[in-house]
Amino acid sequence: MGVREPKDIWQSSRMMLPEHARSLSRWAEGLGLTPLPEVDEQQRASIERSLIQAHAEGRTLVFVVHTPRGAARIASRIARLDGRRGVIVLASGRTIPFAHILDVEETLFGSRGGS
Repeated sequence: MGVREPKDIWQSSRMMLPEHARSLSRWAEGLGLTPLPEVDEQQRASIERSLIQAHAEGRTLVFVVHTPRGAARIASRIARLDGRRGVIVLASGRTIPFAHILDVEETLFGSRGGS
């Protein structure tokens, strides 16, 4: 019989010392990378309502999405809301993590336009 390792043997490796976190932040800033900004609970709830409503109605939204190089805008319809994986699947097949959506905006063109 072999020795069984506990399931959480690597649990401590998920933690980071504050000075290491600061050092990584400075390194990322030097590369021109931006950290994921915090979105308050009220804004997050508003985004969630907009996503559910737009998906149900088949409307196109403009997603303001965090990328390491800054915010990007993507106009598309929602093909699927995947709560299990925490992602939005767009009509194009592209996935966006829900946590990376900073805001959603209504489009100026037709309600079923875009991809």
